[in-house]
Amino acid sequence: MPRLPADRPSPHLRPFVTPLLGLIDFLRIDPHTSARFYFPSSEKDVVMMTWWTPHLHAVLGGMVVAIGVFVMWEQAATAWALIIAAVATAFLWWQGRSIGTVWAWTTLGLGIESMTWPIVTMIRMRTGGSQPTEAQMETILNAVLFGLFTSAFWITFAFGLFKRIREQNAPPTPLPGTEPVPARSKKKRPRR
Repeated sequence: MPRLPADRPSPHLRPFVTPLLGLIDFLRIDPHTSARFYFPSSEKDVVMMTWWTPHLHAVLGGMVVAIGVFVMWEQAATAWALIIAAVATAFLWWQGRSIGTVWAWTTLGLGIESMTWPIVTMIRMRTGGSQPTEAQMETILNAVLFGLFTSAFWITFAFGLFKRIREQNAPPTPLPGTEPVPARSKKKRPRR
């Protein structure tokens, strides 16, 4: 294919405009591809995050953790929920380098909240009197069952997100078939 001048892009390159950022990137399109039905391939997609995107998700994650505490403590005081939201948001702001990291820590927090929900329920029932009533025992059973299943879900989900983040940040490994195979030396074995 003949080379075009530097100021004129190839006819097989179609501009891809990122609407929010106003960036233009020329992506290669085969001549038979129609521009109306073109979607950028996942190999070339570049997602540009602005500086505030992880911080916005840190605030949202802090609100989710605070709502979890508010629900767990059965209508806790609004001041305590705001304090928990501020602490959770500060932690997520500090730890969250990306959106995935923020939500991994948020789901881990939800898993820990779900794990402590039955314990909190039992302590609250125990402080009310010496022997819990049958209705209180049903509440404890519900808290234990739902707390166990939801904590297993959220913690598993969080570990999956952490694993995905670790794999994305790991250096690329060479494919198994691309390494040169060392030649075997043909030494004669002594006979016995």
